[in-house]
Amino acid sequence: MHPRIRTSIGIAVSFWLLASVPFVAFAGEPAWWTNQKARCRLPSTQAYNTWNGQCNSSAGGGLPGFSGGGASSNQQLMLGLAGALGTAFGNSLREQEADRAQARQQEMERAAEEMARFQAAE
Repeated sequence: MHPRIRTSIGIAVSFWLLASVPFVAFAGEPAWWTNQKARCRLPSTQAYNTWNGQCNSSAGGGLPGFSGGGASSNQQLMLGLAGALGTAFGNSLREQEADRAQARQQEMERAAEEMARFQAAE
């Protein structure tokens, strides 16, 4: 695949991911704490060390859009697709870097051959 096409696809995928996939998970946060915040209807930005150990009085029944405190099947599907697209995008970027490295190597080999021919002509 041509590098410009890969770049265009990568950009399109990036914009799609940013526009349509909600940010559900936070890096570095244990899953049990994320689940506890959902069960207790705590703000998603709340840190564990600021929690008083009690759930909000309105807690019960899970969050709107979630079934039983977990992600719905549609949300799981979207997260799975986002993960697959992210992996594909990352692979594309790695391939592009490998292609650039190979092109640099070939250019260096051509330059070395030219230098050898030049020195042989002297």
